[in-house]
Amino acid sequence: MTLSEAITKVRYLLKEATAAFYSDLEITAWLNEGNMDFHNVKGRPEIWNTTVVSGDYEIGYPTTVTRILKLNFISSGSTNEEFIDEDDYELYRDYIYFYTPLSAGTLIWYGETLPAVVEEEEESFEIDQEFEHAIVNYAVAKGYQKDTALPYQIPMNEYLNAKALWIRKHADKTIGHVRMLKGW
Repeated sequence: MTLSEAITKVRYLLKEATAAFYSDLEITAWLNEGNMDFHNVKGRPEIWNTTVVSGDYEIGYPTTVTRILKLNFISSGSTNEEFIDEDDYELYRDYIYFYTPLSAGTLIWYGETLPAVVEEEEESFEIDQEFEHAIVNYAVAKGYQKDTALPYQIPMNEYLNAKALWIRKHADKTIGHVRMLKGW
């Protein structure tokens, strides 16, 4: 779904065919916020590699990473992936710190990341098609929240406040071997 298509869907549901009360810029911000919110709960799965120099014990990773699910290591000259136990490293900000320096090789990260912000009309949201309605509905809810004349505003505010409170209470918890890196 492109940004243009998403704005059209939101405007249809808000019963505003052209920009009057809700600007395209505002709706775009809500759609991106909804996309981030959706992926903050369940990120986009990704696998990426980092070349490691012998003696490295501190390695940075992309700021869009929300969770590291698993780390494997392949020593130079080998083809075997070795699992790195979560007790062998710590995460702090955008770095991973190993208790024992690594040998030369490749670090393979399995994790989840946040999607890119969509700004251009023909850009597409990084979200599975079956979940596109979620970000459209999020933007509609934000529109209801803005419009004080609508009876939906009070329950919408209550819902969003309760959701934010729940996320703050449960954020940054270790779930099994899954480490939550970023939260609300």
